[in-house]
Amino acid sequence: MRSPQRDLPFSLLTGMSLVAVLYIAVQAVSIGTVPDLAHAERPLADAAFRIVGRAGAALAAAAALVSIGGILNAILFATPRVVFAMAENHDLPAIFARTHARFRTPVAAIVVTATVACVVALFSTFLSALTISTIVRLLAYLVSCAAVPALRRRSDVPPPAFRMRSASVVWVAAIALSVWLLSNSPWNEVRLAATFILVGVAMYWVLSSRPSFEGETT
Repeated sequence: MRSPQRDLPFSLLTGMSLVAVLYIAVQAVSIGTVPDLAHAERPLADAAFRIVGRAGAALAAAAALVSIGGILNAILFATPRVVFAMAENHDLPAIFARTHARFRTPVAAIVVTATVACVVALFSTFLSALTISTIVRLLAYLVSCAAVPALRRRSDVPPPAFRMRSASVVWVAAIALSVWLLSNSPWNEVRLAATFILVGVAMYWVLSSRPSFEGETT
């Protein structure tokens, strides 16, 4: 990007709009072609089978595997870096900010996140793990939207590089949508996600209450 302040907002909004249109189109086609879609085990493959036949179903299944592999790789790379950044900011124990002497990768953060993911995968169903992942992401989106007006009112943060018209309508609608989606989530998964959040909040309070919290360095 030659001009990030100009190009980044345009690319984000354009990319998200195209993805939203694509998702809505896929959902509309699936609803129109697959009876009882909510209970279909392979909705995309079933929709492609009804439209094209076996070749279409195989192609849809292969595309789904590529997509799932891509998002898993993204999560594998991104999640430990979030834990690493939080540790650098003293929001998590300092051990998570340590890096490998040779590869400079956040070893502890990678091991812990991989272990948690492995436990969830082994001791829950695919749908349960998917639901927990969705709930966690919805909570992250909700908190991010709620932080926008709070940050805009603060004087100790850099001024925003990008402003959008009717931004308050957008973040209010996003918060309302997130709350509505969370309210329709299965209680068992919500309870498990809430447990992780409470553990994280308790850990933050313990770390922030330490006398050396402000003066620590990693």
